[in-house]
Amino acid sequence: MQINRNRVVDGATWRPPQRVIRTRDERGVIREVIEKIPGVRSALMLKPSGTVCPLPLGNANARAEDGETPYKAQKYAAKTRAGWLPWGRCPIALVASETISPRHIQCEDLLDPSKHQPCTGGGFGPQNPCPHALIERDYRKARHEEREAAKAEAHKREADRDRDQRERHHEETIDALRAGQTVTAEAMRTLAQALMERAEQAESGGKRK
Repeated sequence: MQINRNRVVDGATWRPPQRVIRTRDERGVIREVIEKIPGVRSALMLKPSGTVCPLPLGNANARAEDGETPYKAQKYAAKTRAGWLPWGRCPIALVASETISPRHIQCEDLLDPSKHQPCTGGGFGPQNPCPHALIERDYRKARHEEREAAKAEAHKREADRDRDQRERHHEETIDALRAGQTVTAEAMRTLAQALMERAEQAESGGKRK
């Protein structure tokens, strides 16, 4: 199974990557055997936008160590610094254990000890998320949708302003062309009148002679 890194996944149905091995038996029939790829290759993370996606923790198929590796540690630390949280685990407990900083919790209400306490007892993870993780996810989604709506409204106002400016510019251009045509027509009439008067004067002068 190939995982799309940009795809939003459901923690309850997500499974680690698998590979298909095709073999041919003695009769020439092709059979497919599905095996789990060994090693911890990815982890479900909660993004700052409130979506859940797998974070790749391996840089090659040949490296499938189950233990901690420098690449895994660097990748995980970089994402947690950017506000990503391990999906399903209690965010309050992560703060209490200093795994993450309190500033990584967007829902400040979760940091109020009079309202929320760290979950105990274990058993929480991607397929069984902690209630506080669900609260943080919903809060992040709501904030992200508000920001996107504000961006869309700002873009709409800017587009409307640009359209109004273009319309005013077109109207001013048309008015200027009309004014120029009027001036040109008046100048032509004045010139024609002057030429006619000069012609009449020349004709009348010739008759007097």
